[in-house]
Amino acid sequence: MVGSGAFVEKPVALFNASSRAVHARDSLKETLTMMSALVVENAYAEIDLIGSQISADEIAADPQKSALLRSALSVLCDAAINMRVDA
Repeated sequence: MVGSGAFVEKPVALFNASSRAVHARDSLKETLTMMSALVVENAYAEIDLIGSQISADEIAADPQKSALLRSALSVLCDAAINMRVDA
């Protein structure tokens, strides 16, 4: 993916599934920025899933976890729509 250009000028959200990965967000942001992706600042969610055997359905059913995901995805969608309108 790094050399493919797939992320060039594409809005992206960042998600972190480990509260222990304190540098993950910054590292991923740096990598995606170097790939010319448009990292949407507020499109971010950290949901600690370390050691859990939680399924996608259980994450969706959890009010706190699903709210974090919905919020980040909403910000990402708004950014994508605004980019399309501005184009």
